Amino acid sequence: MDFLVLSLPEAAFVYMGLAVQALLRSSSLRQLPRMIVLLWCLVLLWRAQGRPDGYRAVVGYGATCLVLLILFWPEAVPFGRLAGSTVAPEQVASYAATQDPGAEVVTAADTNQVPDTLRNPALLAPGFRLVLRAMTETPLALARGINSQAHRTFASLMPMAWFLDVQLPADVTAAIGDWTQGCYLPTLLEMMQGQSGRTIDDLLPFGNSPLRQQLALHAVVPSAQTGITWIRGPNPNNLTPCDVYLSALEFKAQTWLSELKSPKGTSYLDLFQHELGLDPPTQAAILLYRAMLKAAGPAVPAPSLAAQYAKLRGISVAVDVVGGAGDGLFGGGGWLGTGVGALTGLFRGVGSEFQHGLDALSWLVRLAMILTWYGPYLVGLMNLVLIGLFPFIMLWALIPGTQFEPLAHYFVALLFTSSVPLWWALVDVGARLAAQQPPVVDGPVSGVWSAFISTGMWVASLTALGIVLVPVVTGLLYFRAFRAVGTLWKGGL
Repeated sequence: MDFLVLSLPEAAFVYMGLAVQALLRSSSLRQLPRMIVLLWCLVLLWRAQGRPDGYRAVVGYGATCLVLLILFWPEAVPFGRLAGSTVAPEQVASYAATQDPGAEVVTAADTNQVPDTLRNPALLAPGFRLVLRAMTETPLALARGINSQAHRTFASLMPMAWFLDVQLPADVTAAIGDWTQGCYLPTLLEMMQGQSGRTIDDLLPFGNSPLRQQLALHAVVPSAQTGITWIRGPNPNNLTPCDVYLSALEFKAQTWLSELKSPKGTSYLDLFQHELGLDPPTQAAILLYRAMLKAAGPAVPAPSLAAQYAKLRGISVAVDVVGGAGDGLFGGGGWLGTGVGALTGLFRGVGSEFQHGLDALSWLVRLAMILTWYGPYLVGLMNLVLIGLFPFIMLWALIPGTQFEPLAHYFVALLFTSSVPLWWALVDVGARLAAQQPPVVDGPVSGVWSAFISTGMWVASLTALGIVLVPVVTGLLYFRAFRAVGTLWKGGL
């Protein structure tokens, strides 16, 4: 491979830029550099009259232009094409794709994004080849030194987006609604009235919580609430213990996750366990609880996202509980109405916490996904314009006295757009370090869920902010360093 960039979009746009540049250089524009050099030589000769060393400027200008044209515009010089070499779409590749043994799309030719008119090998100027290789290989080498996973950055974003978008089958969703109305809410109300639940984890139906133990004391007829026969009980009246009913739902959710496959054929169940650190029971519990929230509306208590939230929200939750109890009491429901009203008030206080956390995480993940997905395309388009329109920079560089300044500005800009591997590596390392130390949460079940949401928010938010901030900071460093060096060079002269 002649050129390696990080992603496939960048590879396609870099080659298209080289092809467009070759077309411009070989077009009728190739006569323009000769005319410009000849015109300026005549002007310098006229200015050199009467000056002892005036002709040195003419010779220096002509020699400099000749070297620049041989290096960067060989078509404008007789026999200059012999100094160039061709580059084909197969010679511009994605580094990330080359590191994937199963990748079928590796080079610009494989992407099918290169137009047919540009697929023929393009003549590459010798000087531009050297500069472009240095610009692409240096940031990539730095990225590999900083991050051993430079070819696989933001590995958890896509699995997290898939997990948040998983939808259970319609029959399972209906059964969850049936179980929520027939088992969960009555048992929850019973525990609330008996004051058996002291924490949010006690009131969750997963693991070995008190509510799960209480569910074993109740049995229902499956599908009694929905009319959809999804499970049949062992008893003559088709009664099924509520905890057995829930176990069947958990098993069905895990089975559904194992049937869903990633583009590489990995089951979602294994993928989420490896990339997100969620074991199969936790995956099923989160999906089931999300469906339970939808089935019961606001009338389901969700786990607190962080232990410290409980202290901040304690007063507002207590007010909601009192308000709900008052609604039930004065609504004519008696003490039963008071219990239902208090339960509803509790749901108002903490019931939406988990769903709000998932909604915020989904929003952040989508934002990070948009930036990571479209970032290479935007940078690729910038490279297409920079590389393709380089001949116009060369015309500017043929003006006496400013020959090296426009080229220096141009190559700093090209170095900036070629630094995507370095940006991605820095952001990925920062996100990984932040994910290793998420906010500390307590609780056997809600703590695991809170850690997942907190870690996801850290990774997604830092990724989104880093993709915006790191290019800005590196751009300021590049151009300010160039300006400082240029000032010293001019001062030395």
